[in-house]
Amino acid sequence: MEVFELSRGWKIVIYIILGLFFALFTWLAVNCFIEPSLKRAIAFMLPMSLIAMFFIACGFLQVDEKVIFDDYSIRKESKLVNREILRNDVKDIGLIRTMCALSLMREKVNGYWLLLISRT
Repeated sequence: MEVFELSRGWKIVIYIILGLFFALFTWLAVNCFIEPSLKRAIAFMLPMSLIAMFFIACGFLQVDEKVIFDDYSIRKESKLVNREILRNDVKDIGLIRTMCALSLMREKVNGYWLLLISRT
């Protein structure tokens, strides 16, 4: 069984960036009610902030996503969506294995090419 997921360093960076964006859009949403000069902008800034906060919360949930290759299926597991395709349904499984092997080789040869994929 092979498991592919984000490396720990990228997870930390993404959590920090998403946290900063969440704080920014929360501040914008709250500031619409506090700041008197922004009372006219509330029709635009409040919905924009709430939509951004929703997508940031979805991003927090998707960071722990994994792609798993086992003997019978290829699965994508996350907190929001889980999907699975049986290996019998894939026409050329050798091509998929070759692409994954090349991805891992690229990661070992050139550390900056595929930092997002790590094998656990």
